[in-house]
Amino acid sequence: MDQIKIGKFISRCRKSKKMTQEEFAENLGVNSRTVSRWENGQNMPDISLLPKISEILEVSIFFTSMEAAETSYPSDSSSNLPLKLR
Repeated sequence: MDQIKIGKFISRCRKSKKMTQEEFAENLGVNSRTVSRWENGQNMPDISLLPKISEILEVSIFFTSMEAAETSYPSDSSSNLPLKLR
């Protein structure tokens, strides 16, 4: 998986929810620096966090972990985000 693409995906989803890195980090129980590293492609979220990340961002785990690595989404359009959970 491409860390940079996954990081950009997480960033776009978080921003579409109008959530800061600090708010996202607090909801996950991690440091905002950790979120920044994910979004900049320096690190990947631990697999144990994927269910919570998916819940907060309202995307399926599949898209969080796999599809983001293979798909590009426009940075200015939240309407193109994949599979919102209901």
